[in-house]
Amino acid sequence: MTTDLVQQRFESIVVLRQEGTNSIGIAMWLCRCDCGKELVVPEIPIVGNRVKNCGCRKPDPAKYCGIHGARRSWTNMRRRCTEPNHCMYKYYGGRGITICARWLESFQNFFDDMGERPERHQIDRIDSDKGYYPGNCRWITSTANNRNKRNNRMIEYQGKTQCLADWADELGVDYKKLHRRLRRRNWSIKEALAALPPSSPPNP
Repeated sequence: MTTDLVQQRFESIVVLRQEGTNSIGIAMWLCRCDCGKELVVPEIPIVGNRVKNCGCRKPDPAKYCGIHGARRSWTNMRRRCTEPNHCMYKYYGGRGITICARWLESFQNFFDDMGERPERHQIDRIDSDKGYYPGNCRWITSTANNRNKRNNRMIEYQGKTQCLADWADELGVDYKKLHRRLRRRNWSIKEALAALPPSSPPNP
């Protein structure tokens, strides 16, 4: 039996009247959004609170990505600190890196403290020997984060010593490409820092 929804409000829409049924017998309702636009909606999405407006209040894509990115960072943070079977657990939870109770309790608490994750940023602990909690965490670019890793390899070349990320910045080359040359292709430091195009063979 169809429920009488006339004049009922669901978020930003108010039901005006029934507009018959659809092909499978579901009642259709004419609704008006607070913005003034009218739309016809099946009964089930309305009573299930899945129709909140006519579409005029779609989230800003950039903001949505920032929220989604923050949630993904929160999920990954929890996993590597609390799940012994996680591939990165030995570097985090396994060596005593913990998460404050407030952030463990809910994503909302984490989001209230950290805000949206900017594009191409990661969560970073300012003191890498301490845990995840407000005051020790920030959003930082992946390149900058690579500079802060406790297992950073310092590279000496032509009398100068710095981490790989700094060499990449100084030479104007991609960090990941430089990393592959050293780790996967087993190039020497001199060959890798020469920053040759990928199609060119390294110097003998």
